[in-house]
Amino acid sequence: ILINFRLVDRESGQQITRKRRFEESERVSALFKFAQQETAAGSALFELRAGFPPKQLWQIHQQTLAQADLRNQSVHMKFSTS
Repeated sequence: ILINFRLVDRESGQQITRKRRFEESERVSALFKFAQQETAAGSALFELRAGFPPKQLWQIHQQTLAQADLRNQSVHMKFSTS
Protein backbone atom coordinates (compact mmCIF):
# COMPACT_ATOMS: atom_id res chain seq x y z
CA ILE A 1 0.00 0.00 0.00
CA LEU A 2 1.42 3.38 -0.99
CA ILE A 3 0.76 6.15 1.54
CA ASN A 4 1.40 9.84 0.89
CA PHE A 5 2.34 11.78 4.01
CA ARG A 6 2.06 15.50 4.68
CA LEU A 7 4.05 15.90 7.85
CA VAL A 8 5.24 18.84 9.91
CA ASP A 9 8.80 19.08 11.18
CA ARG A 10 8.56 19.83 14.89
CA GLU A 11 11.72 21.91 15.04
CA SER A 12 11.31 24.09 11.94
CA GLY A 13 7.53 23.97 11.51
CA GLN A 14 8.06 23.27 7.80
CA GLN A 15 5.84 20.89 5.88
CA ILE A 16 7.46 17.65 4.74
CA THR A 17 6.03 15.37 2.07
CA ARG A 18 6.95 11.71 1.99
CA LYS A 19 5.74 8.59 0.21
CA ARG A 20 6.20 5.16 1.66
CA ARG A 21 5.03 1.65 0.91
CA PHE A 22 3.62 -0.49 3.67
CA GLU A 23 2.35 -4.06 3.72
CA GLU A 24 -1.44 -4.41 3.82
CA SER A 25 -1.06 -6.50 6.96
CA GLU A 26 0.74 -3.74 8.90
CA ARG A 27 -1.28 -1.90 11.51
CA VAL A 28 -2.31 1.75 11.32
CA SER A 29 -0.02 2.31 14.33
CA ALA A 30 2.94 1.83 11.94
CA LEU A 31 1.99 5.15 10.32
CA PHE A 32 2.40 6.89 13.67
CA LYS A 33 5.84 5.33 14.17
CA PHE A 34 6.91 6.45 10.69
CA ALA A 35 5.65 10.01 11.23
CA GLN A 36 7.40 10.23 14.57
CA GLN A 37 10.73 9.12 13.05
CA GLU A 38 10.49 11.44 10.04
CA THR A 39 9.67 14.59 12.01
CA ALA A 40 11.67 14.30 15.22
CA ALA A 41 8.35 14.44 17.05
CA GLY A 42 9.79 12.70 20.10
CA SER A 43 7.16 12.59 22.82
CA ALA A 44 5.10 15.44 21.34
CA LEU A 45 1.43 14.68 20.82
CA PHE A 46 0.22 14.70 17.23
CA GLU A 47 -2.73 13.54 15.16
CA LEU A 48 -2.78 11.76 11.84
CA ARG A 49 -5.87 12.13 9.66
CA ALA A 50 -6.90 10.63 6.34
CA GLY A 51 -9.91 10.43 4.07
CA PHE A 52 -12.80 12.74 3.39
CA PRO A 53 -14.12 13.91 5.65
CA PRO A 54 -10.82 13.49 7.52
CA LYS A 55 -10.92 10.89 10.26
CA GLN A 56 -8.50 10.57 13.15
CA LEU A 57 -6.41 7.47 12.63
CA TRP A 58 -5.63 6.86 16.29
CA GLN A 59 -9.20 5.63 16.75
CA ILE A 60 -8.40 2.75 14.38
CA HIS A 61 -4.70 2.24 15.21
CA GLN A 62 -5.21 -1.49 15.88
CA GLN A 63 -6.66 -2.18 12.42
CA THR A 64 -4.54 -3.30 9.50
CA LEU A 65 -4.01 -0.83 6.68
CA ALA A 66 -6.23 -2.99 4.47
CA GLN A 67 -9.04 -3.00 7.05
CA ALA A 68 -8.74 0.78 7.42
CA ASP A 69 -8.97 1.13 3.61
CA LEU A 70 -5.94 3.44 3.43
CA ARG A 71 -4.80 2.39 -0.04
CA ASN A 72 -3.42 5.41 -1.94
CA GLN A 73 -4.56 7.81 0.76
CA SER A 74 -2.92 11.01 1.91
CA VAL A 75 -2.18 11.17 5.60
CA HIS A 76 -1.95 14.60 7.22
CA MET A 77 -0.14 15.38 10.46
CA LYS A 78 -1.08 18.01 13.01
CA PHE A 79 0.60 18.63 16.35
CA SER A 80 -1.80 18.75 19.29
CA THR A 81 -1.94 21.95 21.29
CA SER A 82 -2.97 20.29 24.54
